[in-house]
Amino acid sequence: MGQQNSGVTFDDVKAGIENKNVTVIDVRNPEELTNTGKIPGAINVPLPSIKSAFELSDSEFKERFGINKPTTEDNSVIVHCDNSVIVHCLTGKRAASAIEILKGLGYLNLK
Repeated sequence: MGQQNSGVTFDDVKAGIENKNVTVIDVRNPEELTNTGKIPGAINVPLPSIKSAFELSDSEFKERFGINKPTTEDNSVIVHCDNSVIVHCLTGKRAASAIEILKGLGYLNLK
């Protein structure tokens, strides 16, 4: 899950995906997903695309990724609450970078 979110457990992710109240963003490159697999239900937004993806309109985001775009009003990227977003990569370094980008776009309350 990454260094920033050590409080998020496998069970948190699994339950959140099953309850549809967590969005998992995998910031690895697509070829890495082919080689190592991905968390079922996660969407792939490679780190170089994270800013432009989250700058898309709500409708463009949904069309491109098949899910509703998390809003800054959710105020809940990587927190233990409904409608949260968990950013994931292989070692945590890219996830930490993505978190900083999302902070710059108005997502708050990051852990």
